[in-house]
Amino acid sequence: MSIFYKNKVDKLVLKEQLSIFKKSQDFDFKGSNTQYSTHAIHTYVAAMVPQLAETLVKEYVPIGQKILDPFCGGGAVLVEAIRNKRKAVGTDINPLALLISRVKSTYQPKKTIEEAVNFVIDAAIRGINGSNKFPDNYNVEYWFLPKTIAELSSLQRIILLCEKNKTFNSKILDIIKVIFSGTIRDVMLTYRNEIRLRRLEEHDLLKFKPNSFQSFKNRARIAIERISNLPSDAKTVTTISPVQRLSFQNDSFHSIICSPPYGDEKNGVSYLQFSKLMLYWLGYTRDSINLSRKLTLGSKKQPKTELDSPTLEKAFKKIEVFSGSTDGYEFYQDYFLGLQQMVRVTKENIIIVIGNRILKSTIIENGLITTELMSSLGCKLVKHFNRTLPSKRLPKLRRDVTHGFGGSIDKEDILIFKSK
Repeated sequence: MSIFYKNKVDKLVLKEQLSIFKKSQDFDFKGSNTQYSTHAIHTYVAAMVPQLAETLVKEYVPIGQKILDPFCGGGAVLVEAIRNKRKAVGTDINPLALLISRVKSTYQPKKTIEEAVNFVIDAAIRGINGSNKFPDNYNVEYWFLPKTIAELSSLQRIILLCEKNKTFNSKILDIIKVIFSGTIRDVMLTYRNEIRLRRLEEHDLLKFKPNSFQSFKNRARIAIERISNLPSDAKTVTTISPVQRLSFQNDSFHSIICSPPYGDEKNGVSYLQFSKLMLYWLGYTRDSINLSRKLTLGSKKQPKTELDSPTLEKAFKKIEVFSGSTDGYEFYQDYFLGLQQMVRVTKENIIIVIGNRILKSTIIENGLITTELMSSLGCKLVKHFNRTLPSKRLPKLRRDVTHGFGGSIDKEDILIFKSK
């Protein structure tokens, strides 16, 4: 990789790209209903607003073409792709994300889902007779009331039995698991509007009266109605894969639409922290979750290699002066490898939705950095939009100068690149 921009052509190209970046237009979906269709089945941390996903799909991908989301998360892009007659593939490193995305974007008949749901909930209520025992370091008893643990254990026992006996096909069983996961989220002793896991304080605990069986029924009702109303040919492919090592052939996709993480997990908020309690109940171990964490951008220590982004280099020089360290730079090295892969597998458009972050009191302008890195890969920015982030969609992150956690996130950049 070269260091900065060494010739006149590169400088002219960069200047042109930055002028487009500065001419941003505003997207505003304030007050929009984000819970339509299957989007309401299961929440996900920092999910893309469905209306934004729909707008980008319709505007930049012709009907019948294939879209890749290499950070598929809660599945917003995949759902809007299949709802609008496009094909979709999603990858992620979080098994919960893949499960949720697959269920939200795959049609199943209403009667088949109803029969499975009724079987599970009836058997679970009849068979409540004890609690699952987790290892002590899972801290399950800290996050759930004893009554809740008994209820969830009963649901879990029936689901595992159905899986073992192949009572339902795998697609129906996936739906049951997503309903169960959403139920777990509903009844855990945490604040719903925060990314980090934080236990309810005493005054809120006194008011919280969770009922796992009722929550399961409520979520099942939504899943039955919404999944059966998807297009009858709706299906997507989801696979676990880090973006740095995409397994697809060159030019496999018409376009990419995605929202990468804004920074590394070490200095920010772990998406797997949001998922881990649900994954425990779904049968994943701490070790398997930690293996997924090792696939995240910037998770591995590596020699620092300067990237073709003056904005990035300037920010980390300031960080190094402030803290004596360049921790966090590994994220951008992996991010650049991911961008290379995204360019390789895409024929037309690469659309990236990303926000800035704060690290060690330094603003890191991720949108501008992405524009510079993509320019170095020969991709042209053709359009730039801004969107103000309402706190209910992406809570602001705690800022801690000592530890360097990412700070406030108030807006995001929507960047439209031509791949080649």
